[in-house]
Amino acid sequence: MGLIELSGVTKAFGGIKALDGADFDVRAGEVHGLVGANGAGKTTLAHVLAGIVSPDSGSVRIDGKAVSISSVADAQKFGIGVAYQTGQLLPTITAAQYLMLGHEEKGPLGVISERKTNASARAFLDRLGLNGFPAEAAIEHLTEAEKKFLGAARAILVGTRLVVFDDTAAGLTQEDAARLSHLIRTARNGEAIVISHDISFILGVCDRVTALCDGRRVGTFEASAANAGEIVRAIGNPPAVFPERVTLKGGVILSLPEIGLELRAGETVGVKAPGGLKEKLLKLIVGVDPRDRGDFSMMGFTIRSGPPRGAVRHRIGLSDDERKLGVLALYLTIRKRAAYACVERSDPGSGGSAFGAIFGGRRNPVQETAATTGNLFEPSDALGGRNPGELMLGNVDAVIFDEPSRGADESAKTEIYNLMNELARRGKGIILFSLDESEIEGMCDRTITLE
Repeated sequence: MGLIELSGVTKAFGGIKALDGADFDVRAGEVHGLVGANGAGKTTLAHVLAGIVSPDSGSVRIDGKAVSISSVADAQKFGIGVAYQTGQLLPTITAAQYLMLGHEEKGPLGVISERKTNASARAFLDRLGLNGFPAEAAIEHLTEAEKKFLGAARAILVGTRLVVFDDTAAGLTQEDAARLSHLIRTARNGEAIVISHDISFILGVCDRVTALCDGRRVGTFEASAANAGEIVRAIGNPPAVFPERVTLKGGVILSLPEIGLELRAGETVGVKAPGGLKEKLLKLIVGVDPRDRGDFSMMGFTIRSGPPRGAVRHRIGLSDDERKLGVLALYLTIRKRAAYACVERSDPGSGGSAFGAIFGGRRNPVQETAATTGNLFEPSDALGGRNPGELMLGNVDAVIFDEPSRGADESAKTEIYNLMNELARRGKGIILFSLDESEIEGMCDRTITLE
C-alpha cells in the first residue's frame, strides 16, 4: 500500500480532460518521478495534491484513508508542500520571512521576533546544505537559482509527509541542479514527487518513475532498471529537432557596444552569462532598470533608459524565462495582450489608435506571432506553457529569448525552435540567452560569453 494513492482521478477544464482516470501512488520513503509531454496532466495532478484544484471524480488516499484536499490549507494539514517551476514568491519580503511564514518565532510577549525568526530560517537552510544563503535579503534581490532553492526549502518545511517539486530543476545550471538533487534527497524525511522534462535528472534522483500521456498513467518504471529511451517511448515524445538553419544576414539592427554585441537582421546570436549578470542586462535593455551609462542603438537610433514600453516603441520583443510573471497580464484576452505589442507603433496622425489596435478588428495582431489559439477572446492564461511569451513577439525587429525552452517538453521545444527560425527568416534579429549548450549550438550563428 502506498503512503499516498490517487485512483481514477479525472479533472476537466472547459471540456478538456487534463486528467482522465489517472492512477498514481507514492510509497513510504521513496522519491517518485512524474514525466510526460506538455498537457499530459502532471501539473494538474500536483495541483490536486496541493489543494489548488479539486478532482471531478476519483479518490485520494493517505495511509489507506480516503481524504478530501479542497484547499491549500488542507494540503498543509496533511503535510503536503509544493515547490513550483515559476516563482510563487512575494518579491518585497525577505527570504527568511517567506520561508518561515506561519512558523515565525515569538518573543516573550507573543510578538513575532524577527531576530529569532531569521536565526531559525538560517538554521533550517543550513540543515538543507544551503550554508551562507542570504536569508535576510529581499526576495527580489535573489538570483533565479536562489529563488528556486528558497521555494524548495519552503516546500520541504511545509511538506512533512510529501513534497512535490514541479519542474523546479528547469533552467538551472548543472551545478545548481546538483544542489537541488541534494535538497530533494533531503526531503526523504518525508517523501517526494519530482516532475521534470529532464529524463536524465529524473533517473538520477528518483526511485520510481511514472509516465503520463493524455491524463492517464501509461507506465511505472523502477529508475535503477529503466533507461531514458523506454520512458520517452512510453510518453510518445521524441527528442527535439533543430530546424535547418537559413541565415539571411541584413543590416545592423541592434548594437550593444559594452558587451561587443552587434545584431544583424536575420541573425541569431547566443549569449552565455551568469544568472545575475543576465538579469541585469535584460532589465537594462527593456527599460525595467535605469541606465547610468552605456546607451545602445536600435536601427540607428540611440536608446536610453526608460519604461518597458520604450522597448516596445523601439521594436524590441522579449520572451522571458518567467513568461507568466514578467511578460503578460494574464487576465487580458489574447487579442488585447497581443495588440499591446503593436500599440506603440500606432500613428494617431494617420488614423491609428490604441483602441483601434485592440478593439477595432482592422487587423489581427496574433497573426504576427506563432501563438496557436482558436479564440482571440479567451484569457491569455488559457494558452499552453510555451505560447504566452509568443504574444509579445509580433511587430518587432529584435527579439530576446531568455531560456525559451525551459519547462517545455521535446515536441514543444521543436515548435519553439521552428518559431525562432521563422522569425529569423522574416528578418528579425534574435538574441538567445540559454544554459542549454545543445540549444545554443543548434540555433545560433555565433555566441558571446560574458563573465
